[in-house]
Amino acid sequence: MKKAMYTLAILCLGAVVEAASAAVVNSGTSTNADLQGLEWLSLDVTAGMSREDVEASALLTTEGWRYATRSETEALINSLWGGVYNGYSPDNAPGALDFLTTWGILSTANSGYTNPKSSSFIFGESGACDASPAYSCLGTVTHFDDSPHGWLVLNVNTGLNESPYVSGMVGFFSDNVGGNFGVTDSNQLRLNVSQNAATGSLLVREASPVPLPPALSFLALGLFSLIGARRRGHSTSR
Repeated sequence: MKKAMYTLAILCLGAVVEAASAAVVNSGTSTNADLQGLEWLSLDVTAGMSREDVEASALLTTEGWRYATRSETEALINSLWGGVYNGYSPDNAPGALDFLTTWGILSTANSGYTNPKSSSFIFGESGACDASPAYSCLGTVTHFDDSPHGWLVLNVNTGLNESPYVSGMVGFFSDNVGGNFGVTDSNQLRLNVSQNAATGSLLVREASPVPLPPALSFLALGLFSLIGARRRGHSTSR
């Protein structure tokens, strides 16, 4: 009995450790993205803020957030990318929708396609994408519900430009907007002083324990108190 009580108490407290696993805050949890053991802040929190604004905010100065490095961003985008096309294609649609649902949709501007959704994001350490410290890396993810046009996009496996479109959902991931598909080492840039409502900042921090729900906390405390009382009772009876 005592062993079972110990086990239950440890499982209750173990929930704290489990809660420390990587999570996207202020948004839904992505099931497919490689979070790399980090917490990622949803883009809507910093939408419309320049990098200079974000770096001067409490997010970075007191709350422990920092800009995702270029390698962290590439790992994230690569885990959602469809694995074939550098650009718009149906195989990029699930990952693009995953990203936008999880990190936030910053733009639904009419682009001539059905239900457009898009977000741009600033990322990278200083100098990661340009020698000038005045510029930062810029990424973009886009999704359409239907886009039956004939654009040619690069198949990174064959090196050929192809038109993979059929009627249905289309997503956009490109090597030069946050990915690393072995096509180019370049990335789009954004001035650190620039502000855009459709652009946020890709921020991360080390995952931290989330407090136990009160009921679970009281249960764990009660179990350990009971265990202590039983121990004292055994000691007194000897």
